[in-house]
Amino acid sequence: VYSEPIYRNPFNGNYYQFLTSYLQVDYLTASTITTNEYFNGIQGHLVTIETSCENRWIAETYKSFNGSFWLGALSNSTSDYWNIGPQSGCNICKTYSLSGTGGSIAARIDKTKFYTTIWERVSSSFNYNVLIEYEDTNGTESCCFESTNENLGGCSRGRIWRNPANENYYEVVIPSSPINFTDSRDDASRRTWAGKQGQLATISSLCEWDWISNMLNLNSSFVLNSLSLSQRLWIAKISPSGPNYYWKNYDDTNECQAHFFVGSPPCIGIDYFISTTKEQWYLQNESDLIDGYIVEYNFNSDCGTTITFTSNYSCNQINMANVFCSSFTNSIYSWDSKYSITWEKSLYYTEFLLLEGYGGYLATFRTKCEWDTIVNSLNSNLWIGGLKEDLNNHIFKWRSGPDNGCAFWQGISRGNPLNNSNTCYDGFISTEPNNPSKNYLEGWHTDFGGKKWNDQISVNTYFLVQYSPLWISTETACCPINANDNCTTSYTTTLCNTILKPLSNLINPLICTSLSNTPTNTPTISNSNTPTTSQSNTP
Repeated sequence: VYSEPIYRNPFNGNYYQFLTSYLQVDYLTASTITTNEYFNGIQGHLVTIETSCENRWIAETYKSFNGSFWLGALSNSTSDYWNIGPQSGCNICKTYSLSGTGGSIAARIDKTKFYTTIWERVSSSFNYNVLIEYEDTNGTESCCFESTNENLGGCSRGRIWRNPANENYYEVVIPSSPINFTDSRDDASRRTWAGKQGQLATISSLCEWDWISNMLNLNSSFVLNSLSLSQRLWIAKISPSGPNYYWKNYDDTNECQAHFFVGSPPCIGIDYFISTTKEQWYLQNESDLIDGYIVEYNFNSDCGTTITFTSNYSCNQINMANVFCSSFTNSIYSWDSKYSITWEKSLYYTEFLLLEGYGGYLATFRTKCEWDTIVNSLNSNLWIGGLKEDLNNHIFKWRSGPDNGCAFWQGISRGNPLNNSNTCYDGFISTEPNNPSKNYLEGWHTDFGGKKWNDQISVNTYFLVQYSPLWISTETACCPINANDNCTTSYTTTLCNTILKPLSNLINPLICTSLSNTPTNTPTISNSNTPTTSQSNTP
């Protein structure tokens, strides 16, 4: 009935519709409006924000909205509780300090903090806006099914990844049943992430394809919906325009030139629908039913440069000024002078980064050798992954990567490293930590007090990203034996901005041939520089 767009939350799969043009209404009217609406056969209800990740997605998606909107929740003298949806009857588990004394609950976007909402008890007779949630869930959910610490990330690790080279996000979607091109394109365009609308992936360079191929090949224990070798995924279609071919956006406008696609007659005037597996691309019919699709959330419209197919190609994969590899931790580290942000934003931003199949996170250091190996490669003070979580006892923990949850320090006015089976690494400057109001860990690159750590308030500064293989640690203890010892071997860090790759690691460019014959022309990987095709009766 309403004209407002409907967006899909990739984290929980639910759909949302903000009735921004509808007059503000009281709680009862809002509840009636929402339950009378259906989308894809799913009945709507007033939005219920049940997890920190859903809260963050709503705040990001509707961050331009000013004003309050109703939640599907009520309040009485003893509790605040959901009264609609799968958690109907459950007490609200969010750790918010709800103000007010009214019998209903409303929310508004908090623009002074990083992507969150503020809730308050209000009278049900007040007039507020309406946000509909279409929740495809059978039955009920257990109450309080997720930890709700707003400072921590983890919203979509293994579902959505960010390419640090072009700064776009990507998501692999595997529906419950095979899907055709049109339905994939439409569903991708309904998805939003970090406030950007999704579309089927358009691949503008060999380096972008290399990154996507690494994403598709991630270990099954680490990534949701890990692909088998044969599963196919829709990416965007390619259409002719003049002498060249272009990737098409979700609204069928031209995006980037399809450099992979070598056009020549009789291909003029033919659209091509492309799918990919982990290893190669295929030409598909628009009505073919295949396994799923890849969504791209585009923050950077850079279309790359014309590709020359030579025996090797060089990618500036990371597009950052400071990237180096450590022989001790087998990790890649990077920091970017383009982003100066708070510790909380750094934690959230880094958890989606993926590089060469390595998952990113705010860097952690459990041993003196780890820190000493990389500190001389730094030339700025940087956020690292430590957080003072227990404010009463002043306990610092690592809150990122494989070390997430490991406590390593207690106390201020110096304090002491904790002893978790072994004594933890004392990485602080000799006079730190020294302030009960400073809760975030900063690595210092200068010799003032030693090249060590400092406790800090959450100001804007740069951050240090660590990329580790599959985000998995080989350590079993939070504080390894001899954590404070010097390195027993001379380890090195090496600049690794540019990675030279053989072209045979990737698919060769698609040859433009007519699809008028029944067999599909399937491009295959060849070790030569001459692209080849093979005939297959399977689309």
